[in-house]
Amino acid sequence: MIDTTADRYLVNPMLTVVRSNDDEIIVRFGGRSTTSSRLKDDGRRGILGDIVERLVDATSVADIAEALAIDREVLDDIIRTLIDKEVIILETEADSAFLILGFGLREASALLRATVGVVGRGVLARTIADQLTDVGVSTIVVDQPDNETFDAADLVVVAADGPDLSMFFDANEIALVVDRPWQSVFVDGAELVIGPLFRPGHTGCFHDFDTMDESARSLRLDYLYYKSSQGTGRERILPRFVTDLTASYSTTSIVQHLSGRGSFLEGNVIRVDLERLEIIRDQLAQLPRCPACIQNRPHLRHPFI
Repeated sequence: MIDTTADRYLVNPMLTVVRSNDDEIIVRFGGRSTTSSRLKDDGRRGILGDIVERLVDATSVADIAEALAIDREVLDDIIRTLIDKEVIILETEADSAFLILGFGLREASALLRATVGVVGRGVLARTIADQLTDVGVSTIVVDQPDNETFDAADLVVVAADGPDLSMFFDANEIALVVDRPWQSVFVDGAELVIGPLFRPGHTGCFHDFDTMDESARSLRLDYLYYKSSQGTGRERILPRFVTDLTASYSTTSIVQHLSGRGSFLEGNVIRVDLERLEIIRDQLAQLPRCPACIQNRPHLRHPFI
């Protein structure tokens, strides 16, 4: 039997629920959302619509049973179905209503139990930390990568207002040693480079990404001069909308990873080009002879490679 004392349920505030008849409701999260559906009571007991209307405001199962004079076994069966279909949630989870639907987060407490390390001393790192705090994730904020942060965090995001490659290589080295997933994000001129999210042993590492990125340049010598001049401590003043946009993509990836569904940036990088108004998604390749992460991929140690 479903708890009738401590637990109070309500219709997820992010949903629009339309009562078609006593045995059918239409559930919509958005006009094109995959979670939108039509829910029927195949038993045709004529009470589904009444139950959902009672749950517009938070109430307990016992109160519904008393108000509608419904058999508890029948009511529990319908309530359990509504919970499984994410139509109703606990009153205590109302603040996470969007995440439960949009990210398939079965338990809002999953984010509250997570800790994310945020590495970086610029505006972008602070913005990401603020966004993570807003959804209930605990953060450890440091200026430079260190073993303590990677050990304590479930995931680390390394953010720079410019292409600070030395910081990313430091983070890559630590992550490979402690076997911790991490995500890079930086702004390169008008291009927002979000990701990849690296998982040691499962995806390539930052060395793979940097090699792939460099090989795609048409003027490689010019790019090498440019790259070598980055990360020299110059302060970059980024507009708020740029850091907000970059941080939002990054935070979306982090929440996906922590929810267990897997991040859209795992092994992928998103490039948002504000000059050309383009968004490009590149897949991270794994180099067979990567000197940084070959020890994490024993399946690639072939004698003829």
